[in-house]
Amino acid sequence: MKTTFLFSSISCALFILSSVNAQCYRSSNKSSKGALPLCKRLDEDGHITHAYLQQRLINVYDKEQEKKKEWQKWFDKQKTIVTKDLEDKKEQWLRECENSWEDYMVKLENKWMHPDLGFENEYKCKLFPHCGKWPGKKWLLWFKK
Repeated sequence: MKTTFLFSSISCALFILSSVNAQCYRSSNKSSKGALPLCKRLDEDGHITHAYLQQRLINVYDKEQEKKKEWQKWFDKQKTIVTKDLEDKKEQWLRECENSWEDYMVKLENKWMHPDLGFENEYKCKLFPHCGKWPGKKWLLWFKK
C-alpha cells in the first residue's frame, strides 16, 4: 500500500510540475517578479532538477509519516474507548445472566421442594394424592424399578 501511494503521489507531482513547466515556457518574462518560485526550479536546459524533485518527495514522505503517526494515535484512542465500552457491556450482560440464573435456580428449587403446588395441573398426573400416602419402603421399591 505504501508503494502504491508513493507511486501515485510521484505521478501526481510530476503531472503538476509538468503543467507548471509548460507555463514557464509560455511566459518568457521571468525577470518581472524576481526569482522563480520553488515549484519552477529549472536547470540550464529548462528541466526540473533531480535534487529538487528528490527533496519534494522526501517532504511528501515525511508529511505522510506524520499523518500516519497522527492517525495511529487517533486509532489507538478510539480502540481503547471501544474496548472499554465492550468490556463494560460484557460485564453488565454477565451480571444480568448471573442474576437470571440465580432466579431460575430459586424457582426450580421451590418447584421441587413444594411439588403439591400445581403439580397435578402442570403434569396432568392424578397419581399424586394416591402416591403421596405411600410409606418410605414403597417409594424405594418404586425408585429401584
